[in-house]
Amino acid sequence: MHSGPPLVLSIQSHVVHGYVGNKCSVFALQVLGIEADALNTVSFSNHTGYTLWRGQAADPDQLWDVFDGLLQNGLATYTHLLSGYVKSAEALRVVRRIYDTLKARNADLVYVLDPVLGDDGRLYVPSDVVGVYRDELLSAAQLLVPNQTEAELLSGVPIATLGDACRASDELQRLSGCQAVVITSLLLDPAGDVITLLGSSYGNGDRSARRFCIRVDRLPFPFTGTGDLFASLLLGWLINDGASLDSADALQHACEKAVNAVQAVLRRTLSAGSKELRLIQSRHDLEKPPMSVLAETCVT
Repeated sequence: MHSGPPLVLSIQSHVVHGYVGNKCSVFALQVLGIEADALNTVSFSNHTGYTLWRGQAADPDQLWDVFDGLLQNGLATYTHLLSGYVKSAEALRVVRRIYDTLKARNADLVYVLDPVLGDDGRLYVPSDVVGVYRDELLSAAQLLVPNQTEAELLSGVPIATLGDACRASDELQRLSGCQAVVITSLLLDPAGDVITLLGSSYGNGDRSARRFCIRVDRLPFPFTGTGDLFASLLLGWLINDGASLDSADALQHACEKAVNAVQAVLRRTLSAGSKELRLIQSRHDLEKPPMSVLAETCVT
């Protein structure tokens, strides 16, 4: 059992150059004053938005071996688990094994699952990964943070309207038993000019949802790493606010801070014309987000 301050294990990708996966998530958590350890599922030269990249994915045995080193040295005393990009079904099963091991050591472990499968209707991973997430990982998480494509794939509910997104969220909660679902990058505006976030909290006893929406302008640039950054900031603000996932208000406030911080990073990145998130230059916005966008009650 970990008796000290919060300690996060982040299981995601790593790049030498740039800011995606653990490269941005661990930094964001540390800026918020939270200790975070990185367990890397792949090690690439750069993110896949470039013409080419080099590197390898950790095979399942390597992934477990690194974790086992933490375990054997008494270092696996984590209060929170965050997972993102995992390339194969076999590696994903190792993530489940890691979760089970940590949960056995700390019954209060909080797991935030960002099921990185794809975006804009396109898969980033082999198709069998979808089933492993649905059948073996969802039930472990307290908070799910899929984008629209991932929510559709995991719930089986096509999303064209806000009502569809609510139904997809409810199906994800039914499949997982989680306390909250936050669906990001919803494109519900026919013109495609607005991105919507839908938050649903199921922690009020009867499992009926309390919902909120946050809407932001869609910026004209193919950013990479925004989902990784958002999930880590959301977790970070939940930790720093001492928030319970049973509280819809706490989830909403954490989402507002995370969204506004991400928007500040994206606008600075766009202004610089950079292929990489201007994360270092935006560190003060991560700590104190400019609160220009607030949530509203979700009406379907």
